[in-house]
Amino acid sequence: MLLLINVILTLWVSCANGQVKPCDFPEIQHGGLYYESKRRPYFPVAAGKSYSYYCDANFVTPSGSYWDYIHCTQDGWSPTVPCLRTCSKSDIEVENGFISESSSIYILNKEIQYKCKPGYATADGNSSGSITCLQNGWSAQPICIKLCDMPVFENSRAKSNGMWFKLHDTLDYECYDGYESRYGNTTGSIVCGEDGWSHLPTCYNSSEKCGPPPPISNGDTKSFPQKVYLPQSTVEYQCQSSYELQGSQYVTCSNGEWSEPPRCRLMKPCEFPEIQHGGLYYESKRRPYFPVAAGNSYSYYCDANFVTPSGSYWDYIHCTQDGWLPTVPCLGTCSKSDIEIENGFISESSSIYILNKEMQYKCKPGYATADGNSSGSITCLQNGWSAQPICIKFCDTVLENSRAKSNGMWFKLHDTLDYECYDGYESRYGNTTGSIVCGEDGWSHLPTCYNSSEKCGPPPPISNADTKSFPQKVYLPQSRVEYQCQSYYKLQGSQYVTCSNGEWSEPPRCINPCIITEENMNKNNIQLKGKSDRKYYAKTGDTIEFMCKLGYNANTSILSFQAVCWEGILEYPRCE
Repeated sequence: MLLLINVILTLWVSCANGQVKPCDFPEIQHGGLYYESKRRPYFPVAAGKSYSYYCDANFVTPSGSYWDYIHCTQDGWSPTVPCLRTCSKSDIEVENGFISESSSIYILNKEIQYKCKPGYATADGNSSGSITCLQNGWSAQPICIKLCDMPVFENSRAKSNGMWFKLHDTLDYECYDGYESRYGNTTGSIVCGEDGWSHLPTCYNSSEKCGPPPPISNGDTKSFPQKVYLPQSTVEYQCQSSYELQGSQYVTCSNGEWSEPPRCRLMKPCEFPEIQHGGLYYESKRRPYFPVAAGNSYSYYCDANFVTPSGSYWDYIHCTQDGWLPTVPCLGTCSKSDIEIENGFISESSSIYILNKEMQYKCKPGYATADGNSSGSITCLQNGWSAQPICIKFCDTVLENSRAKSNGMWFKLHDTLDYECYDGYESRYGNTTGSIVCGEDGWSHLPTCYNSSEKCGPPPPISNADTKSFPQKVYLPQSRVEYQCQSYYKLQGSQYVTCSNGEWSEPPRCINPCIITEENMNKNNIQLKGKSDRKYYAKTGDTIEFMCKLGYNANTSILSFQAVCWEGILEYPRCE
């Protein structure tokens, strides 16, 4: 009580001194102060005081929040309207249009923009509009109504000046002089509908229209004939049963005349089809209905080892003006498994081939067909394959420093090719001409000629050695000969010599062995260690061990008893 008296006195003093007017307890519509019951006893309050408050559902503060501060000022509470009504975008139903803004909540007096779809407009004819959030909700629901703009006139003009027309509005038009509508009138009306104008305001030159299409024998138009047809109109014809249409099935109106109409020709009937190596399905049931008119088709089958032209075991046979099609319904087949190809292979993946179908094959390298090609073909005939593939041995020409004495490029097995050497060249046997034979492994030898000045004679002889091969009178360039030494002789240098530019390369040497005799050992009172040989041969570089005979002592160094043979010379140790 004392606190309340103190507040009242403070306010009275402030007012007496000309200070600000106090604020009574704020009555907030659609909201209230936080802790209202605790704060109410302290009112009125001086200017400058602020209190937190909240707004009810569907209401917000001027800042857009569900709570804020209310301030006591010289002029009273601020904001004057603490809680503002809100409107939700979800409450809007816009037919034939859409809202073009991203916000979902709008406060009191806030506008929202909307747009109409193409072909639609607001009531005042605009492509977009707005509605406002009021105290009781949105000011109105958006409206987008169907509108038609001024159409494209063809050989005509509008009889009014409007640019936009609402749903069900009528637009009157008139044709230019010498023109008329599709119905023969010089004026007309079109109506704005949900899908646009009822029709285009088009007028045509009356001289370019056509009358009914020309009649044809044994045929009719597919559509009911009209009295008048517009330019570029088309009409389709059809023939009566058992008749076949010749020419285009359509006629076109152009410059007041129809194009050339088709004709209907009587179709030749087809007798019952006699299918070799096959037959019709349900043959006994179908036979009584023959002959039949062209245009009929029947399913048929082929016997084993025969197929239809499409490669199947069944298909359809068609009666045409020229008879049954296909003319040969069942074709014989050939199997890849019936082919035996030696020295070649089949280069295709198919396993079955129909009549008159070719099959490709290829020969292995070094083999060719009878006409000298690397590949060939055989054909499936009525009685099987036209022939078995043949790949025979062929040799082609490879000449070196020589020329062929014939013009052939391919040679069969056992064929002979004569050749001659270029001037200054000769064969390995010293001849200027020669012959080679085509064999299973190719030519008997290569037709190669050599420069005679580059050949070599017999290889040079060396002491205590022989060539491994029988010596020839003449050797070709780059020929090699191998040497071997006699027993116990050691070969020094390369064991081969090569013919180059008419001369042999440096030959090897055969180094003499050491011969240990009983006579030399007796002179020095020694004998072979671990051996009882009276005569012993050692190659150059070999080590021979000696020992004193019984009753004798070494007279030379211990090392001398391990003597080394070098190029036939050996230094013996001595015992006394």
